[in-house]
Amino acid sequence: MGDFKQGFKDCIGLAFSVILFGGLFAAAAASKGVSIWHIIMLSTTVFAGSAQFTTLAVWGMELPLLTVIISAFLIASRHIIMGIVIGHMMQGHPKWKVYPSLFVFGDMSYVLGLSSDHVKNKFTYFLGIGFTIYFCWILGTVIGAFLNEYLSAEVIKSLAFAGIMFLGMLMILLVKSNQGYRLPLIVAALISILLYYFQINQAAIMLVSVVAGGICNIILEKYKRKKFDDG
Repeated sequence: MGDFKQGFKDCIGLAFSVILFGGLFAAAAASKGVSIWHIIMLSTTVFAGSAQFTTLAVWGMELPLLTVIISAFLIASRHIIMGIVIGHMMQGHPKWKVYPSLFVFGDMSYVLGLSSDHVKNKFTYFLGIGFTIYFCWILGTVIGAFLNEYLSAEVIKSLAFAGIMFLGMLMILLVKSNQGYRLPLIVAALISILLYYFQINQAAIMLVSVVAGGICNIILEKYKRKKFDDG
């Protein structure tokens, strides 16, 4: 349990931003006419901030369910690259423990996990971070859902900057990391910017950038193994 507690301690500072971000989601959902209990249920059962905000963007539109599912998948597809990078950290643990634990795995788990040279059991460390962030996300959603009616439109709009600041802090932590490959993420980001410059469809941008990042990671893994086999 030592590494689980360490995960809690390492993320508790940033967790307050998650509470604020959860409150922002609840306020945005309430402004769309979503009931309080549906808002709380969505955060409890989905736990994917970016996908939840994407769903809100099309809320109320007469769109096929498959369109909403594909949109959410593309938004969350960055986790494919994350999974490739952190896969070796899950080795040695039974699948019945690993797969359910991925429900609470997120951006913060990924970033802090890569820079966690001070822990022995990365899997347990991931769980400590994941459950802390999950609890804070739900807490923030509950607070935001019940306090939404007391917030003005100007306050809700200003809270939007919390999400930008939160993602910025995660990127700083990622750059400081000494583990994992950074190149796949850089390649995916550069391709996204390039395709956006040529005004390519958003869905195509996300899909191509994720595939490119994954291919880059596979190449790096093969090179690393070949170098290791050659001694």
